Order: sequence, then C-alpha cells, then structure tokens
Amino acid sequence: MRKSALAPALVTGLLLLLPVAAASAEPKPPKLEIRPAKPAATPDFQWMFSFVLTNQDSTIGLYPDSLTGFAEDLAPGKVDGPRIARIPLGHFTRILRPIGAGGNQQFNFSSNGYFEHARVTLRLYAHTADKRKYEATASAEITGGPSAEQYASQTFEINGRKVEYVFLRGGPPPAPWPGLLLVHGENGTARRLLPFAREFALVGYSVMVVSLPGYGTSDGEPDLMGPASAAAIERAYQMLRSNPDVDTSKGLSAWGVSLGAGLVARFAAKHPELKAVVLQGGIYDLWAVARARGAEGTKAFVSAAGKDSAAWRDRSAAKMATRIPSPVLLLHSPRDAAAPIAQAKSYADVLSQGGSVATLESPDGADRYRPMGETGEVGIAFIERKIGIHVPKR
Repeated sequence: MRKSALAPALVTGLLLLLPVAAASAEPKPPKLEIRPAKPAATPDFQWMFSFVLTNQDSTIGLYPDSLTGFAEDLAPGKVDGPRIARIPLGHFTRILRPIGAGGNQQFNFSSNGYFEHARVTLRLYAHTADKRKYEATASAEITGGPSAEQYASQTFEINGRKVEYVFLRGGPPPAPWPGLLLVHGENGTARRLLPFAREFALVGYSVMVVSLPGYGTSDGEPDLMGPASAAAIERAYQMLRSNPDVDTSKGLSAWGVSLGAGLVARFAAKHPELKAVVLQGGIYDLWAVARARGAEGTKAFVSAAGKDSAAWRDRSAAKMATRIPSPVLLLHSPRDAAAPIAQAKSYADVLSQGGSVATLESPDGADRYRPMGETGEVGIAFIERKIGIHVPKR
C-alpha cells in the first residue's frame, strides 16, 4: 500500500551542552524558544520546527517536568467548532532529561499541520534541585507555506451569495484527469481539506473542494445539510465536470466528511454517473445523532434546521437517499461520539436493502475532520478500484 504523505508526527531529540556562564547572584529562569522564529508549512502542509530548552542559570541544574502545547487557528473564515487544538507532547515529556547549569536541550518536531495558518504555543514546566518551580512559554506563527499560496480560494455565486471553492489540477500526466468532489463537515472548510486534496491531486485527480454556506469565506449561515448546502455542492460538481482539466470518461467520484457525507449521500442518489462514493463519519439520521448529542446537540440542530420533522427528514440520508446507484464505501469509527456508528450501520443496511452496493469499514482516523493516514489510504484505494484506473504513485 502506498505510504501516505500525511504521516504520523515524527520527533527527535538532541542534548547540547553549552559552556557554563559566569555565576550570578540572582537565579535565572529557564528559556524556551521555537526555531525558526517564523516557521512555514512544507509543500505537503507539514509543520517542521525545533524548540530549545535552555537552563540560563549558571549555578544549578534544571529538571524539566513536562511540555504542553496548543495551536490556535488564525485562518480567515468561519468554522463550526473550536479554533484551538491541543498538540500532544507526551513523547517529549518522557524523554526530557536534567539540564546542567548553562546547558540546553534541543528537539525537532514534525507533524501534519493542524491549521493552514496558526499560532503555536509551547509551555515548559520545570524545577531546580533546590525546589524552585518555573514555567517558560514560547510562541510562533506558522504560515501555510508554498501550497497555501499555490491553491488560492475562488468564489462563485448562488442567488447573490458567494461560495468559496478551491480547484486543484491533477498532477502526473497525461491530462485531463478523473475528477473528485470533496465536501467538508463540521469543524471543516474547503481550505482545511487542502492537505488531503493536494495528496489526491498529486496522484492523478483533479479535485474540487467547496466551503458550505456559513463556513470558510462562504456567505450565509450553516443550514445543516439543507437546501443552500445542497445547491452549493451541486454547482461545484457541475463546475468540476465542465473543467477542461477533468475527463469525465475517466470517472467522477465524490467524498464527504461528517455532515458533508450526509450531503454527498443525497447528492449521489441523483447522480448515477458517479463511479465511486466515499462517506466518512457521516450524519445520516438527524434524530439518532441528536439523541446521542443530548440537549445541546438537539438545540443546535433545531437552530439550523428548525423544528419541522419534514425538514429533519429532508436532511437525513437514511430517509431520503435509500438507494445510491454508485458503489459506496462508508468509513466510520466506533469511537465517533458526535456521529455514532450505529446510525452508519443502519444506513449501510438501508442502502443494501435498496439495492446499493455498500460497504462499511472502520479504519483508524475515520472520526477526524479530514481524511488522514489509513482513512485516506482506504478511500483512495476504493476509488481507484472502482474507476478502474491505476494512477502512478509518487
């Protein structure tokens, strides 16, 4: 199986001893630095930087206790979810070592970018042999790098309202390429899906990614898979089909995540020309998901879709898209509390009973807001099998 460009985080550590500085009467606190001071993501949206822990006191050793970190999303546009993500640094905590007077430790950090434009903050907790406790903090702003500039957002209009989209031209020749429609879900935008969209483009697909109304820089308010969202993905799909960099004879596919999966399911029921459909972590039954989320979840659904049961039914693929002509792969995690796997299993049964060819799998990471790692690999392999084209690997 091809190794994904979206690989797990890689960390390394290096202990450096610096010359002991002249003694000072006043104890000096430790220093934490991120290098370079202004990192940029790599072309494949990876974050790579170093951080250095320095014992500035020349008279006593420092004992690092732990490191914590978080990333703050600075990208423009709206998201329906948190803009803060915790960066797990437990591995670093386990390999921290005492730092002699005037010495330091340097670590290299490599990970998938959490956001396209972010502020990363790291915090060190430490103590000295004489029980003094210290806390040191470092922050750095990380930009999107060359790929963020290459794949610029564009807009189209529906009823006077702008909808954000990004089109990624296929990579390896020959052109034109098969096409993929990619639709985000909760906590997502078109630009948050760019790391995966770029990976798909590089292996030989032209990709259309769209921000639903009320997300990213698209106008309007989120409508929970309602008419405005359905119209947006329909227009994006028609633009994908008509693009000269797309060969419809090579195959068209669609992939939706979370509420994007619920939208794509209903969309695919009306488009028999699709060769493959991937539904990841989908919301297929609003009543089942609302019950799982409790009072606050139900309140949010009512705010977006109203109280009318007909409106909830119209948004529920399990009720409205009981047959999809294309082969369907449902990717769903049993750990997904926001969209329980039970309603995904029920929907897979509904599709099968309706005559659809539907398969449910649970690869690692299916509950994330974008395809990564094993989830991305499984979905890509499924689409390639159904299209019948072996796309050259990088």
